[in-house]
Parts: sequence; structure tokens; C-alpha cells
Amino acid sequence: MRIIDNEGKIVHASTLQVAGIHGNASDGQAVLFGFASGILVVEASGEQHLIEYPASFGTAWIGSIFYAKGADKFIGYTASKGAYIIDIDNNQLTPIFETAELLDCVKDMKGESVILTERNGTLSHYNLMAGTLIQQKNAFDAIAADTKNNVSVKASSRYIYLL
Repeated sequence: MRIIDNEGKIVHASTLQVAGIHGNASDGQAVLFGFASGILVVEASGEQHLIEYPASFGTAWIGSIFYAKGADKFIGYTASKGAYIIDIDNNQLTPIFETAELLDCVKDMKGESVILTERNGTLSHYNLMAGTLIQQKNAFDAIAADTKNNVSVKASSRYIYLL
């Protein structure tokens, strides 16, 4: 991953080669990219390093990443493994919620908590700042794995919307 300026001039050359990048997020100082073997972290200084997936991931990989500003945390998730805090300082993934049935993971408006939905209809609301479960309940009918129907989740400061 090379960093270029607005004129196309290379500011920092690539130091690591990865393939199949999918999913990215930035906090303004670093940008993270999911790929088949882990998370590529590229700092504004040009420093690049990898965070490897746990062995339990097998061939699964994180393809969705976002930055939760209020909690100052990067979150990555994959339907077959769950949602994880991506700690770029300690190069590790910490599970928020592990499941093989994840439908979606979204942050609230302030970026202080995440809302997760599972195929069985469970909605879980986690406080990222405290690392605790706020609430978990059955919020909708189960969705079969072979269906294209899905539940979309949005969160405001007061409500969780299921579409």
C-alpha cells in the first residue's frame, strides 16, 4: 500500500504486499484494510504492519471494518466468526461477540456501542467503552441461511431501527 499526495506523488512507498483487500476504515491517523490473511494497518507516517487472524479463523476473514469514534476503537466483523475489536497498538483482535450466524454489526450514532443481529433473530447491544452487554433480545423472526432476505440495522442516539 503506497501513500500518495493529491498530485499523485508517492509520499510513502509500500513496504508490505497483500492481495484481495476488502473493507477499510480510518481514524484520520491510520487506515485499516481487511484481506485474506489478516488486517493491514497503514499509519499516516507510512509505517505498515499486519495483524494476523487467530488460527480459529481458518479461511474466514474480516471484510467489513469501521471506526467507532466515541469509543476510539476499530471494529471488524465477518458473518462466519463474529465481531472483533481491532487493537492496532497491540496487534490483536479481541472478540466482542463470536457467532457463526452474524447478519450485521453497526455502530450507534456516537460510536460508543455496537448493535449485532444474528440469523436466529437475536439483537445484541454492546457498550464498547465499558466492554459490556447492554441488552440482548429476540427482535425479529429467524432468517434461514439459504434465503436472500436480510435485516438491515440502523441506530440513532435513541432508537434501533430494523428494516
